[in-house]
Amino acid sequence: MQLFYRDTEQAESWMVKQEAFLQNDDLGDSLDSVESLLKKHEDFEVALLVTLLFFANLCERLRRAWLRRRRKYTRWMSLQPSSLKVTTMLLTMWLNGETNCFPADVG
Repeated sequence: MQLFYRDTEQAESWMVKQEAFLQNDDLGDSLDSVESLLKKHEDFEVALLVTLLFFANLCERLRRAWLRRRRKYTRWMSLQPSSLKVTTMLLTMWLNGETNCFPADVG
């Protein structure tokens, strides 16, 4: 998870830096300046594509981590006594805002 957080922070930092580039209203006042701006734009498109691939990889890693945790939780629940399963289920329902999971005098 630490690597995931590090990668998301790097991606966010990159996006913040790109905002200044995107907010630039300069259209160029000579052929050289327009060509320079076009080159910067092409470089930005390449960097954006690389970043999109990076985000796709990040999302896939997050999905896999979520599935691993889900499998681990499912395995853990299958090993628990049924009374603990019921208690855990009721607690989960209560935490999710379902108020009718406990008798009136408790909840």
